[in-house]
Amino acid sequence: MSKRNIFLPNELIKEISVIVHNQGYAALSHVFKNIDLENAEYLTIDESEARLLIRLADIEMSKAILMYPFNDDEEDNYNPEHEEKYDDVMMGVYEKTYYYLQSEFEELKN
Repeated sequence: MSKRNIFLPNELIKEISVIVHNQGYAALSHVFKNIDLENAEYLTIDESEARLLIRLADIEMSKAILMYPFNDDEEDNYNPEHEEKYDDVMMGVYEKTYYYLQSEFEELKN
């Protein structure tokens, strides 16, 4: 598979890199090995690596569902801290990863 330079906001690259490093995701560690995290705005990846990044976003969203279940302000057990942390994941690493990668890899929309 051919690699492409994919634009991602620097803060998203940093966040994903921290997750990859902290979780020990060997399947993705090489993607972040030789990049300048303070200035990076592109990742050079192929479709299989993009699929792994999507999987990482799914894992982070699954963790948020389990960790912050009281995020609905219409429920009796609502916790505003849960809502904030849940939204940070959903509107952060989850939605942004999907948006930027699916914009470049049409085949990921399936």
